[in-house]
Amino acid sequence: MVFTLFDEVAVKSAMWFGHARQIVGGNADEFYPPGGAFIVWQLVTANSRPVARSIAGFASLDLAISDARRVASLASQATISLVLDQPNGLRGWVATVDDDAITTCARWYVSDRDCRNAAELAVASLPAAPLAPTMHIVRASGRTVSRPMVPRTEVPSA
Repeated sequence: MVFTLFDEVAVKSAMWFGHARQIVGGNADEFYPPGGAFIVWQLVTANSRPVARSIAGFASLDLAISDARRVASLASQATISLVLDQPNGLRGWVATVDDDAITTCARWYVSDRDCRNAAELAVASLPAAPLAPTMHIVRASGRTVSRPMVPRTEVPSA
């Protein structure tokens, strides 16, 4: 799993949480962490293609890591549900445990078959996914950097 810090990047954060709200439903405010910068996690393939991601953003790396580990530990209990994006006719998925959404797709799919296959593979891969040793930082300037991941109680400054 890889971690990304959004450093007050309004457009990127709106895209991240807009996707989560579209898939899961609900009020936009429930997806945002308190404060400005936030950290999210993604499950990626060996060639860095995102296949699943956190639903919420987190105010610290420790909280993001904790959520990633929690989701990985719950993956075997997850129920996968497909979601239809009405305007575009695309499919997405959400994995839930006891009606609590734990992770969602990282992209949309054209067919139910492709969506379900991607969801099943992603959820099955979560327990074996190692945590990345670096964190990607997205800045308002458009310049991004990666740096070693050091768990802290607060969002790292750079």
